[in-house]
Amino acid sequence: MPSLFSTDVPNFLFFSQADLLRGLLASLGIGHVNMDDLCGFREYCKERFHITHMHSVIEEKLTENEIGGVILGSLTAGISQRPLNREEYLVEKRSNVTNKTERGRHTRNEVYSEFEKYQKWKNLRSRCDIGDVVLMLLKDSKLSQIFESAYIDEVQDFSYASLLLICTIGGAESLKWIFAGDTAQMVSL
Repeated sequence: MPSLFSTDVPNFLFFSQADLLRGLLASLGIGHVNMDDLCGFREYCKERFHITHMHSVIEEKLTENEIGGVILGSLTAGISQRPLNREEYLVEKRSNVTNKTERGRHTRNEVYSEFEKYQKWKNLRSRCDIGDVVLMLLKDSKLSQIFESAYIDEVQDFSYASLLLICTIGGAESLKWIFAGDTAQMVSL
């Protein structure tokens, strides 16, 4: 009588997000980005405070989440393969800052102004963050399906743009997907 279970073990590859991005950069020949030298918003804040002895007007963690999760990491940013511009950010629905009140619109404008400063800081140092890498990879025309199935654990640790990248290399129409986690708890990268 045949067994109900196959004795063949499928091929599995396990990647951290950083390892996946590192591998994609290497396979696409994008050598000018060193994943070990990525910067982050907190590094920018520390340096800014060291120089000016001033903190941001808006809570830094909120700004970091809005930059990583919305301006650089939203599905809209991923589809357009670039950061949201100010007008797009002000109307983006998926945000931790309301755009329905005057205070919320003011906060979003302040967050975007801080994002522009952060972008200048990164450009002056020829550095990028993980959100920049994801958008850069989404822009690459050589990007193609490389997976037949994927299991993504701790999905709340991924931006929507990162998930779009994974769907792109996974072939969204033919892939067998399993997502584990709670997208309502998404955090910035």
